[in-house]
Amino acid sequence: MNGFSGKVAAITGAGSGMGRSLAVELARRGCEVALADVDETGLAGTAAACAQHGVRVSTRRLDVADARRLDRIARLLGAGYQRLMLRHVRRARTRNLQRAHAPAARPTTPTKDPV
Repeated sequence: MNGFSGKVAAITGAGSGMGRSLAVELARRGCEVALADVDETGLAGTAAACAQHGVRVSTRRLDVADARRLDRIARLLGAGYQRLMLRHVRRARTRNLQRAHAPAARPTTPTKDPV
């Protein structure tokens, strides 16, 4: 018995990358998917890939840049489904990615070798 069959997942960022991969894999395993992204073209492609697995797929164009709206977004995605079992709500911010890959800061105090 498949653990995802008959369950529903709400996934943002489903138009590409990790969100798309997760959506297609869950659909392959029998999970119904409620998908969202700001990229409607990418979202349509993901929806088509998921639908090939014979599961119910719904889509919504959403921007999840505002963290305060994430719970509301998950509820919107799950609307129309009897029971939402999984939520994958993620936000990507270029600024945070740039900071994560910035070079390490130099020490503020000089270092001395022990003599």
